[in-house]
Amino acid sequence: MPSEIEQADRQRMRNLTLYLVSFALYVVLSLVRFFFRAYGLNDQPVGTLVLIGLGVCLLGMSAFVLKQGLLAKRINRDPKLKEAVDSELHRLLEAQAWKAAYIASAVTVVFFAIASSFYPVCDTVMIALTTIVVGAGAQRASFYLKYRAL
Repeated sequence: MPSEIEQADRQRMRNLTLYLVSFALYVVLSLVRFFFRAYGLNDQPVGTLVLIGLGVCLLGMSAFVLKQGLLAKRINRDPKLKEAVDSELHRLLEAQAWKAAYIASAVTVVFFAIASSFYPVCDTVMIALTTIVVGAGAQRASFYLKYRAL
């Protein structure tokens, strides 16, 4: 029978995995919506489906962030569990993952800047939100990959 420490770690990684799946789908749908604008497809039923998919992905990401927060609260209440799960290595990996967030945000801005040279940029709010979500997702993905590599 797995210990409470193993269960907490497994739950944390499962929540993170599901968050990253929602994140990847959000990025793909966001780019689809961006390029649909040129052909007027955002006003068509397919555009509405993409918008609904974006909403579902955002709800999924929010739910998994909330689950992570509740798990962190549970971990912080138990000193033994906190010591085992929130180790110095964990904090180091979290800090290193912010580098990926910065790079991903910068690359997203550059991507949209280059795309705007060939394609009319009409929805700057979507571009800003996508940049924020990509940065946050890259931070979590970097942590996930580094943690799994151990």
